Amino acid sequence: MLRFGTRVDRGAGSDRAVCPLHHRARTAGVSLVMGVAVLLGSCVAAPKWTTQRAVTPELVAHVLDQPSAIDRDLKPTEIGEIPVRTHLRPCCAFGTNLQASLGPVPIPFFSLGNIIGLQQVGPHKYDSGALAMEGSSKKNAFAKENNALIYTCRGAFIDTAHVRDYADWTLFWTAAIARASETGTTVELPSEGGKRRVHIGPLPPELVERYGLRRLATSLAQWLAFQLSIWHEIATAYGWASIELYPEYVSAFSPEDLYSNLLGIKMAGGLILQRGSASTNSLYDLNMDRWLHETLAYLQPVDADAGKAAALLVDGVWWNSKARLPDPGVVLRRNFDIGDEIAPWTISRAYSSPAMQAWVDRACHGSERPVVLRRQESLHGTKFSDLLTLEIDVDVPDRFPFPRAGSTRITQQDFPAIVEAVRQANARTFGPDADRPERSAN
Repeated sequence: MLRFGTRVDRGAGSDRAVCPLHHRARTAGVSLVMGVAVLLGSCVAAPKWTTQRAVTPELVAHVLDQPSAIDRDLKPTEIGEIPVRTHLRPCCAFGTNLQASLGPVPIPFFSLGNIIGLQQVGPHKYDSGALAMEGSSKKNAFAKENNALIYTCRGAFIDTAHVRDYADWTLFWTAAIARASETGTTVELPSEGGKRRVHIGPLPPELVERYGLRRLATSLAQWLAFQLSIWHEIATAYGWASIELYPEYVSAFSPEDLYSNLLGIKMAGGLILQRGSASTNSLYDLNMDRWLHETLAYLQPVDADAGKAAALLVDGVWWNSKARLPDPGVVLRRNFDIGDEIAPWTISRAYSSPAMQAWVDRACHGSERPVVLRRQESLHGTKFSDLLTLEIDVDVPDRFPFPRAGSTRITQQDFPAIVEAVRQANARTFGPDADRPERSAN
């Protein structure tokens, strides 16, 4: 039997003990400064889950080579609780060697390289991130994931922070949906551009019987994780920021975001469908490493120098190296494609030139051959939106296009119209071609 596992608290004798000082700070809602985080060292603890395997008659029969139901699907009561994600992985503004300013004052001697190669990708950790969405950061101030942009010949720029974030969300939602499959539930989430909650309805027994609980819950989780990713882009477009004084308009709907989100979602789906791969937090982290590296390898990554050269080839088309973070004008083109198929913005789509072709010949053996990612909205005629609802009480700094007069509440059904409003505002600022990779003719 596979269970996603139950959350456990480890004592002082465990490999990751709970730190009393940190617990008091977290309870008080006090953010720990960097120096204190250094002193705490290994005293920072991460939430865990584990598998408690029972010795059942089916297992005994299997060991004795008797016919059994050892490979039967999950039951809701066998699935433990995976802790909800509460952290953000900060990464990555589009471009390379980016400069920054604090208000009108340039920050001297600062340059953000931002692009790495596959060998520099660090190990995965569930719910890693330097920033907590609410309260203090429980861990990860010195996470080793080393997230950045990687250019791949078949998937274009990949933001590994986005990949990891939405892989983790997919795992969390698969467990939450499966656990609530018979009764339904409502899950409250940390605030991000407003209070967020997800209503999960009881899953139709005929769908569970047809597809199995594991596959059905995974498919629903993938759909829901993508809806959450759309909201994150919308929220940042309307002024929400993980750090209050540092706006993130520049990161909203940047060329690689939605593709990276869906890539992580699909990777997690493949991992979860491998029985036992996520039965403990350490197994999940280990298998995510494998999936991330193998998937990026399949997409044909280039090394860091070639990736930086790729970014420079679209300087002035997709981004502006003369602008400084956090100026939204750093990113000149934005990708608003939230449809069923999402194609990567390979740099050869921007324009044709001898320099572009020479780069493609050298780094990608003459052709980029993009991989289009597809996502699912229904199974056997049942729309996922009939079973799940993402509900948000919007609270963002900027004027928001609320779809219903007198109400600040929206659902994922409202996203297409809101994204269209963002697209139109972007066109007014950056021009009518600012939502496509091709260079303007004039």
